[in-house]
Amino acid sequence: TTSYRRSIRLDPTRAIAFYRLGQVYFDLDNRNAIQMLRRATELSDNKAPWLTEAYRLLGYAARNQNKKSLAIRSWTGYLERNPTNNDQVQDVKRLLARLQSR
Repeated sequence: TTSYRRSIRLDPTRAIAFYRLGQVYFDLDNRNAIQMLRRATELSDNKAPWLTEAYRLLGYAARNQNKKSLAIRSWTGYLERNPTNNDQVQDVKRLLARLQSR
């Protein structure tokens, strides 16, 4: 995490560093995951190969912190960028439908 934080300090517009740090925080169940992943999606050029996954992780992090509207927006962004129909997509669709019905 130190190298990602250093990278962000040196270049606070480097979206990939925010994404990578957000991944680490997500894996550690750290509350800062939302902040890092959200910033990564904001800074991204929408063509970044990791952007789809960033939206998926942001949705999970938001749901884990009871941030329903952010989870819905994030997972909607994930589904818009992911044309596949794999297990991850099915899981997100199921969770999204559950959130939207509440």
